[in-house]
Amino acid sequence: MEFKNDQELINSLEDTLVKEFRSLQTLVNITKDERQALTSGDTDLIMRLVEEKEVLLDQLGLLEDTRRMHQDQLANRLKLPGMQSTVDLFSHLETESSQRLIRLTEGISALGRQVRDLNDWNKAYAASTLEWLDAAQAFLLKLLDTNTGYSSTGYPSTGSITDTPISIQVSRKA
Repeated sequence: MEFKNDQELINSLEDTLVKEFRSLQTLVNITKDERQALTSGDTDLIMRLVEEKEVLLDQLGLLEDTRRMHQDQLANRLKLPGMQSTVDLFSHLETESSQRLIRLTEGISALGRQVRDLNDWNKAYAASTLEWLDAAQAFLLKLLDTNTGYSSTGYPSTGSITDTPISIQVSRKA
């Protein structure tokens, strides 16, 4: 896309940053909802939220590509090719535009960190829940294993009734 002047390009860049910021806010909210669904065990809701996150992440990828394209065009127009830092690029603009764009970029970075933190927690919670389920499944399967040599009375199948019976206590608390 070709822009007639620098201000059109700056306005388009700002619009893209605003869309990116709002998308990240939505992603934060979905990730918080995902945490609630994980802790409540609502698998249907988890699946729906994961699908929403996938769509949103695709949109964020497109917005990021658009932002980079606008930043490169702006750097070329300002004769600052190869600018590494967004803040450096924005500091070459007029003060008001520069401050708005820098604030948006900082907000995007903060939301990105928040999403990463929430995702890390969700991942750790899901992993620990799966480990617990695997351990519980292994325990229950071991009880049902006929090769262990226990009879239905709880005594070893060797026939020795002098051994103490097996006692299993199960807590029903989560």
